[in-house]
This record gives sequence, structure tokens and C-alpha cells, in this order.
Amino acid sequence: MDLENIGLIRPFYDFSKEVICRCGERVVIKRIENQWFIRYSDEELTERSVEHTERMMIYPEEYKRELPGVLEWFSDRACIRQGSWLGTEFPFAKGWIIEPISDSTLYPAYYIVSKYVNSGELKVEWMDERFFDYVYLGRGEISDFPEERRGVIEKIRRDFLYWYPLDINLGGKEHKTVHFPVFLMNHVAIMPKWAWPRGIFVHWWVTQKGGEKIAKSKGGAEPIPEAIAHYGVDSMRLYYCHVGSPEMDVEWREEVVSDYQSRLLKILNLVREIISGGGEGGEMDDYLRAALAKRFSEYLDAMENYALREAAGTVYYQTYQDLRWYLRRGGGGGEAFKEAVRTWAKMMMPFTPHLAEELWEMAGGEGLVSLSRTGEVEAYDQGVLAREEYLKGLLEDISHIRRATGREGERIVLYTAPGWKWEALERLMRMREEKGRVDPGRVIKEFLEKEELKDKKKVVPQIISRLAKDVMRMKEEDRQRYLSFRDEKDFLRRSIPFTGRGRLSSSSRP
Repeated sequence: MDLENIGLIRPFYDFSKEVICRCGERVVIKRIENQWFIRYSDEELTERSVEHTERMMIYPEEYKRELPGVLEWFSDRACIRQGSWLGTEFPFAKGWIIEPISDSTLYPAYYIVSKYVNSGELKVEWMDERFFDYVYLGRGEISDFPEERRGVIEKIRRDFLYWYPLDINLGGKEHKTVHFPVFLMNHVAIMPKWAWPRGIFVHWWVTQKGGEKIAKSKGGAEPIPEAIAHYGVDSMRLYYCHVGSPEMDVEWREEVVSDYQSRLLKILNLVREIISGGGEGGEMDDYLRAALAKRFSEYLDAMENYALREAAGTVYYQTYQDLRWYLRRGGGGGEAFKEAVRTWAKMMMPFTPHLAEELWEMAGGEGLVSLSRTGEVEAYDQGVLAREEYLKGLLEDISHIRRATGREGERIVLYTAPGWKWEALERLMRMREEKGRVDPGRVIKEFLEKEELKDKKKVVPQIISRLAKDVMRMKEEDRQRYLSFRDEKDFLRRSIPFTGRGRLSSSSRP
């Protein structure tokens, strides 16, 4: 006996988590007679949607792993409502409107149409089922429509083919189990396969102290126009992008936003001061070009992977330090510096567009940086970067020694490695590059046969064995740096005017 038919049981719906109304009472779901549902539980639709997630670019990775399970769990959803609501009238039942989450998930497609409705070119009464079948699904022929409609309908069809599929849909984490599953399944159910969405990007919240989401209904939210007037648009944009990763809640803190404001002013004042002072960079120009090319490459990689915090750190901190080092080493505000600033402005553009335009103009850029081509990474000299990184490390070591001993010292003697050690290191690195492994025994034998090393029979095996372990642990970037830097002693001699007076001696010790 069917217990439901005889009135002993009735189906009901419940939330997966407790929901509290703004009035403070617990929310319950009312089951309405004659309610219409969208069958998201359909096995074929679910299977096709899950399969498509494998081809999509979904961030963060954690949500890409979660989404198939969400889709399989997703059940039928009510799609119409009654009452005094704004919305689209449901065509199959008078007095009902379509529930927003049901129709809004195809809004990217309707944006393409709404432009022509708002301009008056497309009349509402023209938008029948035949119209949408042609524009979205490519069904029928343009000749099927009255002649006076064909021009605008053909333009809309071309626009749809141009803009679709949607590259990425951005939304807050609250939409992970509400909006995004419906967005994906509606597209899969209705649109041709080529028009299914390509990506989803989930961001977390900006919260108040205590972790509560900032919202007007909760109070405590500083109005955006007032915050902009106080901190500036660029400062707030950089704050949102750099203070935390997109997959983390960000606590709104005024003092931190002020720090970003100060950082941008520091950059602006540095560039303005150096360019107005003129001068040339000389030998350091090669370093600056290489440093900016490396940062530009890192920036593009981060942006390609939507690693906004990493990209912002590269632009506003590492690149800033590179320019400071260039100036400290005697660089000036000549063409190399201006060229670097123009590249810097291009990297800033997505984060702080106003500062980017200001620097672009200062550095002699043509037109607007926002309309310029991003450009491609150029080959750069890793050797010049290796030498400068070596010098930075050397100065840091000297500084640590002075702090540890509490002595300034009248002089500092630097001992450089003899040529045979560099030769052994290079031999091992080449061996790893060619064979994927090293053979320290073979290298030791080769070096012990060298006449000039006959008196170092105990030292050579020890040094080469240690170098072999280092080479196998070495990152590719470090390996390239060592391969491009053999002139240690000569470089230090040329750097004496910068580092201070000193005496250099090649070590004959291990």
C-alpha cells in the first residue's frame, strides 16, 4: 500500500544546515502545491556535467576536486515562486515567476541579447522560442525571420559566436553548492557542447574582525565610495589582491590598507625622483634589463595560474627591490631605467591602473598603458643576475658576521675558490644534464690525474663527493646560475668601489 496516497506520510524538504531568518527565527521550507521543479537529478545530465568539469579550468584546485561530488549530490530544485517579486513571468502557470537562481545562471548568454533590447533595436515581442533557438543553438535559417528583423538577429548571432563560451565565472564561496552547479548544469542541458563554460573562479570573503562576512545587513561595512575617497582605488585593489590568497577570507583592516597606500606612494616618488634626476646606468643597465625580464616571466606565469597574490608580490615588492639595487649600484634615470619602468607599468596595470598610467607617462610611454600590448618575455642573461645575487649574498654574510661579533673590523679578506673547484662543479653539472645523474668516482679519478692536483689527493675526493651531492639537490635555476658565473675573483675586483676597500686572495685551501 502506498502510504503517501492514503495520507499517512507526506514528503518534506529540509536544509543541509540550519538557516536563521533576519528576524531571528529558524527558517523552514514550505511545500507549495503545483510547484515546478528542474530535474537536476537526471542521470544523463549529471554524467555529462561531471565529465565536463575535467575539461574546465576551476580555481581553487580544491573546488575542482569537490565539484563532481556536488553535482552528483545535486537534486531537483524548485524553479518558480509566487508573491510580490521582481522576475520573469513563468509561461506555463499564470501568477508565478521564475525563481532567480534558475534563470540567472544563463545570464552571460542574455547579456549579449540585452544590449539590443535596451537600445531599442530588438523588440521584446520578437524574442520567441524560434529567436532563441537560432541565436543560441544555431537552429533554422536567418531567412525564416521577417526581413526587418534579420539584420539585428544576425548581429546578435555573430556576437554570441564571438563571446561564447564563457571563459570564467567568478563568485563567492557561498555559491559553491548553490549557483555554480546550476550555472554549469543549465549550460550543459541547453547549450551546444562548444558553448559550455570553460572556467569557474571561487573567491572567499572580505570579513570584519572576528571572521564575520562584511554585509550591509550585518552592519559595520564601510561604504565603498568613502573608503575609496580615503585610501584611493589603487590601494584598495592592491590590498584585496595581495593581503591574502583568493581561497582565504580577508579581514578588513584599515591600517593594512594604509600600508599599501604608502607602498604605492613610495614607488611613485622613487620613479619621479630618478627620472627627474636623469643620468645613465652604464654597466648596470644589463642587470636591470635581465632583472625585469625575469620578473616579467614570473609575473606572467603567476597570472596564467590566477595566483594573484604571487603576481602582486613580484610586481610591488621584488621588482621594487631590483630597481633599488640597480640605483644602489650606480644606475641612473636614463633610457634603460625608463624602459624598465614601462615594463613595470604593464605589470601593474591589472592591479593599480591609475599608478600604472602615471608611471607609463613619466617613462615616455605612448598613449595609454591600458591599451598597449603586454608583450612577451625576452631572453635574458642569467649570468649577470647570478653575479649580482652573489654580491648581495656576500654583503649579507659580511653584515651577519659583523653583527655576530660586534666588530666592524678594519679590513675584510675574501677568499675565492680556486679554478679546479669551479671546473669540478661544472663537470658534475654537465654530467647531470646529459645523463640525469652524476658519477663522482669518475670525476675524482679524472681530477687526481691532473698534475697540478697531485698534492691534494686527500682533498679532491672530499670536495668532489660533497659537490656531487649538492648538484643532485640543485634546482635548475641554481644550476644555470653556477654555469654562467666563473669569473668570481674578477667580478669582486671590479666591485671593490661599491663594496669598499679590500684585499682579494685566491684560496689554495680546501
